[in-house]
Amino acid sequence: MIKKIIPALLLLISLFSFAHPLHAQEQALAGTEETLRAKVITVIIDETKIHPVSPDASASARVQTLEAEILEGAHKDKKIIFENNNLPLAKGDHFLLYHLVDESGGDYYNVQDPERRGILLVLILLFIATVILFGRLQGVRSLLALAGSGFIIAFFLFPQLLAGRPPLLISAVVSIFILTLAILITHGWNRTSLVALAGTSITIAFTILFAQWAVGAAHLTGLIDDTSIYLNTETGGTLNFQGLLLSAIIIGILGILDDVAITQTVAVQEIATAGPALSKKEVYRKAMRVGREHVGALVNTLALAYAGASLPLLLLFSKSGTPPLAVNMEIFAAEIVRTIVGSMAIILTVPITTALAVWFGKNPGKGYNTA
Repeated sequence: MIKKIIPALLLLISLFSFAHPLHAQEQALAGTEETLRAKVITVIIDETKIHPVSPDASASARVQTLEAEILEGAHKDKKIIFENNNLPLAKGDHFLLYHLVDESGGDYYNVQDPERRGILLVLILLFIATVILFGRLQGVRSLLALAGSGFIIAFFLFPQLLAGRPPLLISAVVSIFILTLAILITHGWNRTSLVALAGTSITIAFTILFAQWAVGAAHLTGLIDDTSIYLNTETGGTLNFQGLLLSAIIIGILGILDDVAITQTVAVQEIATAGPALSKKEVYRKAMRVGREHVGALVNTLALAYAGASLPLLLLFSKSGTPPLAVNMEIFAAEIVRTIVGSMAIILTVPITTALAVWFGKNPGKGYNTA
C-alpha cells in the first residue's frame, strides 16, 4: 500500500510546486518587476485613514508602515521600509512582496499577498490522508486519477490553448483523455468502466454541440471579467475567448458526468444481479428511477456550486438594486448558460449510460454479465 501511496503523493506535491513557484519574474517592464518572499520585522505605524476618493468621506482604509526583510533573490537579506495599504500584517508574518523599479530607477514596494503555500500544502496532505484512510486502495486510485488529470490540464491543455489551438477541439480531446484516465484508473478495466466511459463520451459529444449553439446564440464573447480581459491583453488578442468559455464549460462538468455514469452503470448491475429474471426493459425502467433521483440532486448541486462561486457578484447585484434587465449582461448570462449546459449534460448522461449498461450487461434469465 505504501509503495502505491508514495507516487500519488509525490506527483500531487510536484504539480503543486509547479503551479506555485517560489517567485515569479514579471515581463511587463523588461525585468524591472518581480514578486519575492519577505517577512515583517516591525510594524512601525498602523493607522486608519480616510479613503482619498471616497465621495462622502466615509470610507476608510488601514495603512501600515512596515519594516521587512527580503528572503530571496538578488536583494536577499535586504531590510526595507515601505507603506502597506493592501492588507494588514503583523510582526513575523511572511508575505509576497511586489517590487517595481520605475523608469527613474526608484524602488516601489507593496504587499501582494500573504504567504499561503504552507497552509495549502497542509490542506493537500490532509485531503490525501483522508481519501486514503476512507477509500484505501480505491482512494489511492482516485488520487492517481486526480494527479493524472491535473498533469493533462497543466502540461497539455494550457500550452495548447495558449498556443492558439482551437479550444473546442483541444477540450474534446482532453475531456476524453481525462475521463478515460479517471474511470479506468479509479474503477479498473472492466465492463462497468467501459460502459461508463462510452456513456460519458457520447454525452460529451452532444454537450459540445449544445454548448456551442448556446454560447453562439447568446452572443457570448468569453471576455467576462478582469481576468479574461487581462489575459487578452497579455496574449495580444490572439486567443479565442468564446472558445475558451466553451472549454471551461466542458472541463467543468467532467467530474459530475463521471459520477453519474458510474452510478447508473453500477445501479443497472445491482438491479440485474438482484433480479436475474428481469427483462432488459424492466432493468432499464428501475435504473432510470434511480437516475432521476440522482439527477434531481446533482442539478441542484451544480446550480448551488456556481452560485457559491459567484456569491460576491450576486450580492453586489442584490445590494445595488440593479434592474432585471441586468441579467442581459455577459457576466450574468455566461453563468446562466454554464449552469444550463451542465445540467443538460447531467440529464443526458442518465438515459444514454443506462441504455448502454442494460444492452451490454444484461442477459435475460442469466443475470448481469460483468466479464
